[in-house]
Amino acid sequence: MPTKEEILKLRKEASMPMVWLSDKSDSVLGSLIFQGSDFPWVYGKFDEFDAFSKYKPKFERLAAIRELSDELLYDLVDEDKSTIDALENESDAIETEIDSWELKVIRKDEPNKPSMIITINISNGEFEYK
Repeated sequence: MPTKEEILKLRKEASMPMVWLSDKSDSVLGSLIFQGSDFPWVYGKFDEFDAFSKYKPKFERLAAIRELSDELLYDLVDEDKSTIDALENESDAIETEIDSWELKVIRKDEPNKPSMIITINISNGEFEYK
């Protein structure tokens, strides 16, 4: 029969996130709560930790660029072409910077086998990656 302390420890461990987002310095940026997938994308909720604060502005800007680009493409007129090109160049630069962070997914059950991320979007407490 387990002791009260062992039961409390197991409950605490069970309530902990099973998957985390980490960078190349192995700083844990937040927990990932999977909600589904649409191959090759996986998506869900992102619970950010303090270490994510230095990365957050880039993800917010990237989300804003994508939203603005979608609006401009919907109402595309010739004078918007240079604006769209500038937004695409900025988006490419941010994505290149994000790639340099070498973000990876760490699973609680396999902490020594991280999964590298090809691309990731984080916005408003949600993530999607492949």
